[in-house]
Order: sequence, then structure tokens, then C-alpha cells
Amino acid sequence: MPDGPSRSTVFYVLASSVLILAVALFYFALTLKKVSDGLPPVVAGLQEVSGDISPILERVDEVTEMLPSVLEEVANIRLEVEQVRESIPALLAEAAAYRETIPSVLAEIEEVRGTIPPILERVESIQAQIPVILAEVEAVRGEVPAIIEQVEAVQIQIPAILAEVEAVRIAVPEYIDEAIMLTDGIRTAGKEAAEGAAQGFFTGIIKAPVNMVSGLGSNVFGSVQVSQKVRVQFRDKISELLGTPEMGEMLSWKDSETGYVFEVEITRLRGSPGSRAVTIEARAVDGKQVVESATLKANEKSSGAWDTALQK
Repeated sequence: MPDGPSRSTVFYVLASSVLILAVALFYFALTLKKVSDGLPPVVAGLQEVSGDISPILERVDEVTEMLPSVLEEVANIRLEVEQVRESIPALLAEAAAYRETIPSVLAEIEEVRGTIPPILERVESIQAQIPVILAEVEAVRGEVPAIIEQVEAVQIQIPAILAEVEAVRIAVPEYIDEAIMLTDGIRTAGKEAAEGAAQGFFTGIIKAPVNMVSGLGSNVFGSVQVSQKVRVQFRDKISELLGTPEMGEMLSWKDSETGYVFEVEITRLRGSPGSRAVTIEARAVDGKQVVESATLKANEKSSGAWDTALQK
């Protein structure tokens, strides 16, 4: 152990160290007390923060779960953006085409604008004529009641007029037939006087039908060859029909040479005995098909004879 001054120095140094250590411990205790005094609010704050962490973590989990759908939606949006980007050139080209048509459209608009003043002038002229037209309409309106009265009077007479027209329409065929028979009677009067009653009868019933049939081959039955035998058969059948003519009566026979069935039928009968007018249709039939046809007009004279003629 050192003695003397060295010992004193060591003692003072040790004392100073102890004193410094005591002061340090005092400040450490004071700081520790301050820290301990400040710990309760910090702990309370930590507890509050720890209470808020659980909802935040739940929200984070929800966000994490939504991330795949969000990423998928973002991918779809990027795809749509790409499609829009691809369609931009076509849109630009269409816009350029529209831009090129704008001058022609503007020119057409200018032409239409140029036609507006004449149209306005015509409208003004029409508007100027409206009072005159209205005045004429008013005048016509004043005449309407009288016109209506006249129309009603005519309507009352219409049924009688229609009845008269119907009566005339019904009577006209008989009048025509009578006129034809009168004309034919005048034409054949001289012939009857020369030939006598018997000769006139054979001229009407026998000779005339034969003459009629003789023209069928060349004039009427263009595709059917009519022999003399068939002509005689036509004469006999027509004479039989005219003996006692009845509406709708028909006679038929088959020709062995041609294979056709020939028919004669009364299709019209007018007048009364002594002044009858008869229409006879002659037909050549192959199976169910009419190959050729001809129409014969026969008018009865007062003597009982018949005048016949082909209807062309």
C-alpha cells in the first residue's frame, strides 16, 4: 500500500469516484423516475394502438382477398384500352373521310340557303292569295246547302232511274233480235216470193245448214277435216234441233273416220214461236278437249222456215 502523498491521492481519487458514482446514480434514479412517470400514457397509447390493429389487419385481409379480382379487372381494362387503341386508326380514317365531305356539304347547304328567298317569296304570294281563296270558299260554302238539296233530289230519283235502266237492259237483247229478224225478213221477202212456201222451207231448214256446214272445214274448223258425210250429219242434227228448239238441248255423234265427237247445242233461245232467234254452238271434241268450235245463228220466219248464218 503506498504511503504519504500517494496514499492521499488515491483516497481523494476514490472519494471523487464514489461521489461521481453517487451523482450518476442520483441522475439515473431521477431519469428512471421520469421514465416511469411517463410510461402509463405510453402504455395506454400502445393499448389503444393494439386495439386498432385488429380491424386494420381485417381490412388488409379483405383487400388481399380482393386483389385477384382487382388484378383481373385491371387486365380487362388494359385489354379494352388496347382494343380502343387498335380502333383509333379506323376512327381517324373515318374522321378524315367526313372531313373531306364537309366542303361538299357546306356547298349544298349554301345552295339550299340560296333557294330560301324564292321559296319565301312564293310563300308570301300564297299568303297574299289566302284571303281571296277564303272568300271563294265562303261563297262556295253558301252554295253548299242548295247543292245538297239538289243531290238529295237526284238520290231520290236514282232508284227509279236504275229500275228503268234495268228494264231497258233486259229488253235490249229482245229488241236487237227482233230488229235482226225484221231485217232478215225484209231481205228474204223477194226470195220467198220466187221460191214458194215449200221451197222456202227447204231453203231455211235443209239448204242453209248444208251451206253453213260446208264452210266449217275451211273457215271455222281449221284443224279438223270435215267430210261431206259430216256436213250432212251437221245438217240433219241442226234441222232436228230447230224442229222443236229448247234451251240447252244438245245432240252429239262420233265420227268413225276422224275419231272426233261432234256436238250441236242450243246456247240461246229468244222470242216466241214464229219469231224465235236461236244460237247453236257446233263443237269438235277429242276426249274431253274441245278441238274446234263454231257458232250458228238461226232466225225463224213467220212462215216457219229458218234462216241460218255462221257467226264470225
